[in-house]
Amino acid sequence: MSSTVPENQPEVAIVGERARVRGSFRSEGTLIVEGEFDGSIQCPRLVVLEGGKVDGFVEVRDAEIWGVIGGFARIFKMVCRRTARVVGCVMVQSAALEPGVTLEGAIVFEKPEGDGDEKEESREREPRFFKEESPSGN
Repeated sequence: MSSTVPENQPEVAIVGERARVRGSFRSEGTLIVEGEFDGSIQCPRLVVLEGGKVDGFVEVRDAEIWGVIGGFARIFKMVCRRTARVVGCVMVQSAALEPGVTLEGAIVFEKPEGDGDEKEESREREPRFFKEESPSGN
């Protein structure tokens, strides 16, 4: 029996609550961590559920943290829920922290790159590996 997934359906990978994963993960979809992940993660969206733990190098566009994130992370937009615990250094462009978040490290806000032009300064910059190609193919 084969399953077909529509092309426009984003991929979702799940590290189950009893799983302990060590290594490198790279995807064009979402990673949901219920268990433990130790290593590097590069994907557009990361969700660390309550009880989940990520430790290592993380580079994602959007992250929603209910559990623990540690190590070094570069996140474009991060939301930390009340049960979240941030350990280590997280570089962000935008962050929201609910009351109750535990911070045992640093959250560093990156200024978007630009030459001082107001339009350039307000432009949001995504992590390096998310490079969108221009419609002309350049």
